[in-house]
Amino acid sequence: MKFYKISVAALSALMLAACSDDDNLNTSDVTVNMKDATMLMAEDFSSTYYRIPVVLDGVPNGPVKVTIDVAEETTEPAMEDIHYVITSKTITIPKGQTEGYFEIIPTGDNEVNEDRVFSASIVSAQGANVGPNATCTITILDDDHYLVDAYTYVQGTYTFRATNPSNGAAVSQTWIISGVNEGEEGYLKELTVAGLQGYAWAGLKASLSFDAVEKTASLTFQYGQTIAEQVGFDGIGNMDVKLGSVSGNSYISSGAVSATASQDYSEILFAPSALFAGGLYEPGGGFAGYVWFQWTNMSLTKIQ
Repeated sequence: MKFYKISVAALSALMLAACSDDDNLNTSDVTVNMKDATMLMAEDFSSTYYRIPVVLDGVPNGPVKVTIDVAEETTEPAMEDIHYVITSKTITIPKGQTEGYFEIIPTGDNEVNEDRVFSASIVSAQGANVGPNATCTITILDDDHYLVDAYTYVQGTYTFRATNPSNGAAVSQTWIISGVNEGEEGYLKELTVAGLQGYAWAGLKASLSFDAVEKTASLTFQYGQTIAEQVGFDGIGNMDVKLGSVSGNSYISSGAVSATASQDYSEILFAPSALFAGGLYEPGGGFAGYVWFQWTNMSLTKIQ
């Protein structure tokens, strides 16, 4: 089988330095309010956090410190530290800025339940007056009752289309997405994709999530997972194939990429920057320096 030579990536983490707050608080006439009266949050949020924005009305001449508190609402309340976490209840809006954010992280669960509600209210401000719009009511939307339908609808036969970035050639393959039966481990969460490179034995694992705010399902593919084992390649022998990506001339073996299904599940689209590469590994060993394939501009169109 054909393969491509590529080097191993050296990855490093970037450290972000935080600046200290200016102690010379604002003294001009400024009012702080919640930017929005209501917000929706998905229970199983895939990113780091949601932002609840507060805004300043006026021209501050220094930083403003804002403190909030939360309260449970309705007969199905969202409870702090159980259904969501606040990274800090006090923030500082720096001099020269008129908007700040409180970070809320929904914890999520795997149970079908009613949407849960809580309120966040500005209780004090240093360097500003608290305005009349001091409360935001937040609804944490349950995603689990959507997952039953999403798990069924996303399964099927698709035409996979992509571009080989090494030569610009168009790629077209038939992929089959399948799940596990109800009651089995991974039901509603885990999916299997088969048919890579036209082989039934070459496949991927994907995890399913549902954004209850946008009403869309997403599939997440982890880099480093095994696509196939003991595949024969001319000149180098049998190799295991693992999913990764490519940056320049370097192979990336960690991280993940997601694709979002259309609301009618007729298409599954990857971000334009997403890239799949099949890295060749010595059986039981490390990266051999070659890739079986590279794909970008990826999409899936449902056939049945």
